[in-house]
Amino acid sequence: MFKILGYNPRNKEIYLKALQHKSYSINENNERLEFLGDAILDFIVSKQLYFENPNQEEGFLSQYRSIIVGRKHLNLVGNKILLDSDIKSKLKVIPKSVYGNTLESIIGAIYIDKGIEQAEQFIIEHIYGSEFIEELSDTDYKS
Repeated sequence: MFKILGYNPRNKEIYLKALQHKSYSINENNERLEFLGDAILDFIVSKQLYFENPNQEEGFLSQYRSIIVGRKHLNLVGNKILLDSDIKSKLKVIPKSVYGNTLESIIGAIYIDKGIEQAEQFIIEHIYGSEFIEELSDTDYKS
């Protein structure tokens, strides 16, 4: 899992917590980190869209953001970069939603460990420009 970060974490424990589903531990799980990561993801994606699309209206920006930060997209990205063995769970089968939730918790962990710049870099590299965005959209946002 640490390979996808592209750096050595200072606080490995926070990342291990980010990988712990509530089925693994009701008290020590990733839900609070997921909450934080979700907010950071919304902020970074909003900022990127604002500056990269200076002539677009709020409706376009909101719609595009909803695709990028949407559950379907995050589940696809999470499933691509996380292995089943990365996620600590007592579930027999890991539902698709757990991948997206875990991805958000990793963003929260990155923010706590390395700050907003490192979280932004991770989001831009793995989420903002992912190959799944186009297939989830009926609109060609690049043209």
